[in-house]
Amino acid sequence: MDADTLIHSKSLEVALAGQETPLQPDVTAWPSDAPRTPFTVGGVYRFTDVWGRERTALVYTGQQARVDGGWWNISELPEDAAFVGTFTPDPALTADAYRFAREVINSERWS
Repeated sequence: MDADTLIHSKSLEVALAGQETPLQPDVTAWPSDAPRTPFTVGGVYRFTDVWGRERTALVYTGQQARVDGGWWNISELPEDAAFVGTFTPDPALTADAYRFAREVINSERWS
């Protein structure tokens, strides 16, 4: 193991050892210590992405939104996204959002 890898491993051990908040059972809940308020579940938001395309986000859970057909984490939405309306989240897509979040967490644990 080279010196850089060793330093990185030691700093990761310290970071992991200092975790005080256990994982919550609802992986799509908005963290209570988040720096900004969450987007409203059932809200429709519009924003312009970095390439200048107009995007529409439908918020299904406290952390997952459907943006033009793909799942995004709420943290990926810009803070200046404009609220344009509401919708009733489809239960099947909400369940899909929970599954998606769990798959991301599981893949991060094993990678």
